[in-house]
Amino acid sequence: MKIKTKLTILTLSVCSLAILPAQEAVQEKPAAAKAEELKAETPVEKQVFKMLGLMDTLPEILGSIKDEASLAAAKPKLKKLAETMNAEEEALLKLPVPDNASRTKISKQGALVEQAIVKKMQPILVGMQNLEPAVAIKLSQTMQEFATSTEGNKSKIEKYLKTDEELKKGEK
Repeated sequence: MKIKTKLTILTLSVCSLAILPAQEAVQEKPAAAKAEELKAETPVEKQVFKMLGLMDTLPEILGSIKDEASLAAAKPKLKKLAETMNAEEEALLKLPVPDNASRTKISKQGALVEQAIVKKMQPILVGMQNLEPAVAIKLSQTMQEFATSTEGNKSKIEKYLKTDEELKKGEK
């Protein structure tokens, strides 16, 4: 299982502005058809699942951007999201690193959230192709600032998110 970092998702979003071919928007499946979510049981699982939930707000914020005015309105939301994500990561770092079974569960939930975000982002990215060039450039800069502002704890939190096997692969 791979948990894509928030930077990977953001980078995909920004890069796709320029390279994503026009296509029909993918309709999201009804909630009943979605993969069943896992239940958080430990303090670490609860914290990580909360963080994953924060990442799920990104498509809504980006989907609201249609012009310069809506981009200006989205900037404070992105800043607050980045601050909240960083605070939640700091809270996670105060908890003990979970055992491999818990990290496996976290990894599976991360994959479910990642799939949901990618599905939500596809039609948004298609819509972004229609932005005025000046707005698209400003959005790209805004997203780069957002990604930079949320990278501080990335390497520190991996030990909470990855299984033993994934951590060993990363050492090579």
